[in-house]
Amino acid sequence: MGTNGVAKGSTARTICNYTLADSVKIVVQAWCPVSSVNKIAFLGITPTEVGVYTVSATGGTPTRIYSVNQTTSLLNPGPLECGSLTWSNDGTKLAFVEQSPLSTPDTERIYMIRVINTSGVLQTTLDSGNHCLGGLKWSHSGMDSIACYRTNVLHNSVSSDFDLYVIGVTAGSTPRFVKSSAICAFWSPNNSELLYSNYTNASPGIAKINVRSGATTSLSSISYGSVGNYGDWKQP
Repeated sequence: MGTNGVAKGSTARTICNYTLADSVKIVVQAWCPVSSVNKIAFLGITPTEVGVYTVSATGGTPTRIYSVNQTTSLLNPGPLECGSLTWSNDGTKLAFVEQSPLSTPDTERIYMIRVINTSGVLQTTLDSGNHCLGGLKWSHSGMDSIACYRTNVLHNSVSSDFDLYVIGVTAGSTPRFVKSSAICAFWSPNNSELLYSNYTNASPGIAKINVRSGATTSLSSISYGSVGNYGDWKQP
């Protein structure tokens, strides 16, 4: 709930609940931006498969709409588990990262952005290749693009390898480089800027970038060895 535009805490409620006997782990969640849809999507992991589920925001039984067997593929929450599951701005589609299983050698492992509709039907595959992907964030109304980070699979633990890209959601779209050493991006309300984590050991913190001009503004910095992740914009 909110008061005068400021978020306030209220009584917590359980949306869905799994027990140890269910063997389901929830790793990433995303709330649909369309109030009439009123659903939450999440990635659920079992010992044999990983799936995309949706559940009413008022609570209820989750519905699995897409899944892969862990022996052939994985749905990847990302090395930095931020937003590797995102809704389209009209609430009709979901995007997430799918990858080859961990048993695949680094030099052969493929990552791709999958786009499905809310029935789980595959719509398109974006940016498929031998590079790690994560931090997906779909743009707001008026634009149809996804912000994400990319990094070389062989060096995905090196902070300077994480770079921010934007890609259109139509088949064949080419990812556009936006900023080096940047992750966990969030769109401004009018899609003109991206708020991101400045992912460097020298000056970690939160900054923003004008998507068209590339002009950046530092908003905060924190002590060496830490990273300021998961900032977001207040929506109108």
